[in-house]
Amino acid sequence: MASLTATPAGSGAKTSFLSNGNIIIKELGSGAFSHVYAFIPKPTADQIISDYGANSHDRPATLSRLRSAIQAVKIIHEDYLRQTDMNCLAAEVQALQFLDKASHPNVVHSFASGTHEVWQAWYTMEILSGGDLQSFLSKYTGKSTPLTKPPESFVWHVLKCMVDALLLLHFGRAGPNRNSRDWPGFYHSDIKEDNVLFRVPAEGKGFEDFPDAVLADFGSVGKLDPNADQRTRDAFFQRQKLDVLHVIMRIIDPLVNRAGCTDCRLVELFDQANNIRLQDGLERNTPVKNWLRQTSDLAGKKREELYEPLATDIQTYFSKPAVSDAELAAVFPELSMPAA
Repeated sequence: MASLTATPAGSGAKTSFLSNGNIIIKELGSGAFSHVYAFIPKPTADQIISDYGANSHDRPATLSRLRSAIQAVKIIHEDYLRQTDMNCLAAEVQALQFLDKASHPNVVHSFASGTHEVWQAWYTMEILSGGDLQSFLSKYTGKSTPLTKPPESFVWHVLKCMVDALLLLHFGRAGPNRNSRDWPGFYHSDIKEDNVLFRVPAEGKGFEDFPDAVLADFGSVGKLDPNADQRTRDAFFQRQKLDVLHVIMRIIDPLVNRAGCTDCRLVELFDQANNIRLQDGLERNTPVKNWLRQTSDLAGKKREELYEPLATDIQTYFSKPAVSDAELAAVFPELSMPAA
């Protein structure tokens, strides 16, 4: 992750980001400590709009180019910027720098970070246009016409994505025979429906027509100190186990209910996760690693055995753009003008 230059004091975190040459398009969401926006680097946008004026005003192609240049930025709330105990962005950026080395499909990819004055103020990342799991699940509740029930294989797919993300986060395992020897070990500590997002992979990537399920928002991340005493290590390992339980309770169980799964293997996995116990010795979290590896293997097999394509309405839902043509035209008025 690149580090960008800070701007003069007094301009504020958001103004600092804008003065680095970026155009914010819209807010994507907000939490207790930060806002997330969709943006385009200004030099990129200027070039695209210039080409639009010079090349017969090809509006569809220009909108497509702008959309492909969109990224997301997380900017810390001004109230927490200067509070060392509340500004978790520095730890989040550090964790993402480790994670980015693996370029893992189930962990959000970050690009750059920046400071305001001397404090970590923001970082940029890929924009995940498939939305979050919470929004997807909401389509099966309330008064709106529900989406078609997802196939059982999709539940196994999301489970595999999440345990593979934890294998990387916890243990530095990026895939079969891809293990980092200098991995410090992390826990997420905030796995929930709105922190799991979906990415429609490029053609030929991913699994069949399923979107990648991606773990995001590492604002509560914890890193293992290599010099920690046993009590601290045990507490850290318990937080890793809690990550596993949250995948089961907060991510998979709601999906099971929407899909109507009856596979007893899922129940067995849930019971096994709940009964994980730390073992004696230095690497007391090995049972967590073993459960994750075994579950990844099983989930991979089950999603292939049970595979059914997503219904058309679900495919359409995941394929919708994060930023609409109208939202782009509102920021770039040249696109609202009739062609010359």
